[in-house]
Amino acid sequence: MTADGWESIPAMATAAAERFGGRLAVADGDTRLTYAELHDEARTFGAALVASGIEPGDRVALWAPNSAAWIVAVLGLLRAGAVLVPVNTRFKGVEAADVLSRSRARALVTVTDFLGTDHLALLEAAGAELPDLRTVVVAAGPAPAGAEPWYGFLARATDATRREVERRSADVGEGGPSELLVTSGTTGLPKGVMHSDNTQLVTARTIVADWKLGEDSVIYSMSPMSHNLGVGSFLTCLVAGGSFVIHDLPRGESLVDRLLETGTAYLVGVPT
Repeated sequence: MTADGWESIPAMATAAAERFGGRLAVADGDTRLTYAELHDEARTFGAALVASGIEPGDRVALWAPNSAAWIVAVLGLLRAGAVLVPVNTRFKGVEAADVLSRSRARALVTVTDFLGTDHLALLEAAGAELPDLRTVVVAAGPAPAGAEPWYGFLARATDATRREVERRSADVGEGGPSELLVTSGTTGLPKGVMHSDNTQLVTARTIVADWKLGEDSVIYSMSPMSHNLGVGSFLTCLVAGGSFVIHDLPRGESLVDRLLETGTAYLVGVPT
């Protein structure tokens, strides 16, 4: 048991829903989720994974841009005891297939309309054999044959699998694996680096303390969720109770105007 009473990210997410239930957790374009709504949707996503045969320790890959669905999927798969495998949205089909193959991902959440690119078409063109991949969920864009649209996938959840998710989430410990982060591969073949719940929890608490974040804090994130910084910056909101605004700046609009509009006090991004 930690000093905060959180032994895992699922435990921290549950505590956030209880403490900040009606407060805005995520803003993604027209999508708004309170902490209570986020908790419920994550539980549903986790229950749908259980209904699809995902077991504790199985890898679930996310190859998609930042979105509310991304956050729902992360919190849901962790509740189901699975391990997150984030995949860079700029990867080509061969690169993504390599990560999926070597991580032995059992499920994939992706999109078919990111900047004019269909990720599933890239995978098909790569011609990779992915015998471990059993479930493909399309979070945005048309779902081709063999894939499940986002809400169709969520409909797999049942009362029984929701109860199983809660049983599994109670078993998740702070030292257990939560993320298999793939390195950039700049100097060679990308490598998998395992992160534990404890690593993520310590980072989130440290940022909250250093930045003096609280319930009125608003974080505007431009960092890809496939980077550890992207996931970590959202977890700080679970600790502090602030709001996380996902970057959706239309071409030609001023970033300064957007920050003023959202009341952003913290901008998470790269120097460029």
